Amino acid sequence: TGRVIEGRRNDRLSREAFRQRKLGMEPAQILDMLRTLNRLVCEPPLEDAELEAIAGGKKHVMPDTVTADDFYAYMPQHSYIFVPNRELWPAASVNARVHMTGAKASEWLDQHRACEQMTWMPGAPMVIENKLISGGGWIERPGCRTFNLYIPPPALEGDASKAGPWLEHIRRIYPDDIEHIVRWLAQRVQRPGEKV
Repeated sequence: TGRVIEGRRNDRLSREAFRQRKLGMEPAQILDMLRTLNRLVCEPPLEDAELEAIAGGKKHVMPDTVTADDFYAYMPQHSYIFVPNRELWPAASVNARVHMTGAKASEWLDQHRACEQMTWMPGAPMVIENKLISGGGWIERPGCRTFNLYIPPPALEGDASKAGPWLEHIRRIYPDDIEHIVRWLAQRVQRPGEKV
């Protein structure tokens, strides 16, 4: 960047402080960054008290909790998969929520985190690289990505002694099939990617 002249210094430094705060930088870190930036680009440099006021004024700005890492571009619909819940977002919403320098978030995602397909594939990784689904099976396709909509359930510590009422319920409904049903359900929970 070139030199920032008098009349534009506060605006330039304030914008950078805001951007850094949205990225998660703490006000004390912002002040250190402003001092360096002020020394390098401002003509003449601002007084330290002004830098402290700019940094201090950003303490109420909340850092972004949603970043570009929370999205993948889904190219067939030109929408964006929000990773935490797999919902599709329009570009305008992604751009409003994700702040990036030098590009709109949607454009960056199109270039760097694009997926050509979505599928439901328990046990597979979230992003399946170099493969597409065609004719009911996988085909190799270098450079393509398939986004897996499956979200593994959280691992919860259980208490096997509390399963008695549930097992008794299954036993009453399916007395001849309880062993098979319980084994099948256990297999589905413990090994969701395996077909039975």
